[in-house]
Parts: sequence; structure tokens; C-alpha cells
Amino acid sequence: MSQKMKRVVALLMTAVLFGCLLGMTGCHRKEKAEDAATAVAVEEETKKGNLLSDLFGKDDEEKTSETSKSTSAKTTEKTTERADPNTTAAVTGTSKNDATEAATMSSGLFQVSQDYKNSHPYCVAVNTAQNIVIVYAKGADGNYTTPVKAMACSCGRAGHETPSGQYTAMTKQRWLYLIDGTYGQYCTKFREHYWFHSVPYYSQSPSDLEWPEYNKLGSNASAGCVRMCVRDVKWVYDNVSLGTVIRVYASSAAEPMAKPAPVRIDTSDSNPNRGWDPTDPDPGNPYV
Repeated sequence: MSQKMKRVVALLMTAVLFGCLLGMTGCHRKEKAEDAATAVAVEEETKKGNLLSDLFGKDDEEKTSETSKSTSAKTTEKTTERADPNTTAAVTGTSKNDATEAATMSSGLFQVSQDYKNSHPYCVAVNTAQNIVIVYAKGADGNYTTPVKAMACSCGRAGHETPSGQYTAMTKQRWLYLIDGTYGQYCTKFREHYWFHSVPYYSQSPSDLEWPEYNKLGSNASAGCVRMCVRDVKWVYDNVSLGTVIRVYASSAAEPMAKPAPVRIDTSDSNPNRGWDPTDPDPGNPYV
């Protein structure tokens, strides 16, 4: 090979070698760039992941905290609930005072405190299914388990049922204006809008009885109140003191006293006295 040719080959080899070196350097730089970009991307994803984790973690913590607070509040409400001694609400407290109070409650139909026993001679039961009122006095055990008087009544008709529960005699009125524009005699309220009262009258006159309603005594006929003949409702008015417990319930079970036969009147046009309740003690009552 000539000297000239040797120089050309040497130059070509040098060029090839230099090109390879440049390529390697470029690849190395490219890999470094890619590695750097990857590192940045990983770092960003890591930051996002940490941020999401923090957010969800805090949310979970807040939910857990709220759940804990709610559970604590419900537990506190349940363990501190106290029953009114003159209602049927159960005592759910767990303190010694609660246990003592529970021990003073009467057994049987009525739930009353010892203070009540010391100040009230009666409790009154109203069975809305049988339309009977029974008055109870204290028995030998000190509880209101001795029936002393039974009276026929008319409780709420279908759609106007007398509400069940344990209530107390709240107030009294000689004459009461009723929701349909009529009037009741000898009225004793035991719950808001619910009273013991006579069969309605068209006016505040004992001779103005709503006689078409009178012979319904003993059946469900009222708008929710407890209707009774004048003789019986006046007994309640005179003898059931304010604060007396009134227990209203519906039961088909046999009662300790039989329901008296309701008084009936002749409602025909031929009876000039049909505007009077035969049991009314008013001196002007023609039946007396």
C-alpha cells in the first residue's frame, strides 16, 4: 500500500473512531437527560401521592373523629335520660339516683312516684277499645291496683282515635267550647286538646243536648275526647284532682270491673225532654 493510501485509511479510521466517541457521548447525555426527567417525574408523583395520602388520611381522621363524637353523644344521651315520675317513659339512667327512683315506681298499670302516692287518692284508666273508664285506689301494697268505680264512655272514632299514653289531669272548665261549635259540661283536660266532657250541647244550656249523639255512649263516637254522661263526668270533675294520673290504652282483655250499661233516651219527636241528659243533677232536669 502506498504511503498516501495509508494516510487516507488512518484518517478514515480516526474519523470513524471520533464519530463513535461522539455517539457514545450523545447517548450518555441522552440517558442522563432521560434519567433526570424520570427522576423529576417520580418525585412529582411521589409528592402527589403524599398529598393525596395526606388529604384522604385527614378526611378519614375527621370521619373517625366525627363518628367518635356522635357515638359519645348518643351514649351520653342514653345514659342520662331520665323519666318523669308521672309518665310511662322508661328510666334508662345507670346512676344510683336513677336506680333509687326506679325503685319508687308503682308496679301494675300506673307508673307513679312515691310523692304522688302521698298526695293523690286515685289513678284513672281509660280503655279506648272497650269504652270504659275505671278509677283505681291504692291497694294494700300501696299501689293503684284496687278498682273502685267503672263508667261507660265514648272515646275517639276511627280516624280520630284517643291517643294512648299516660297523662295527668291538667285543668278544668264548667263549660268548654268544642271544635265543632258545640259545648261540653264538666270538662277535665288530660292532654292538649283532649278532655273528659259530657255529650255535646248546642249551647251552654243543660236543656240543649245534642241528643242524636247521646245514645252513642259506650261506643267510639267522639273526635278524640272521652265523652261521658253528666253524672259520671261530673264525678270526675269533682273527685279527680289536678295532677291525677290518667292512663289511656286499648285492650280487649277482660277488665276488673264490668262496663255499666249506658243510659239511653227516647230521641223521637214525641219526647219533649230529649234535650236533657237524664243523669244531670241540675234542678231543672225533668227526668229527676
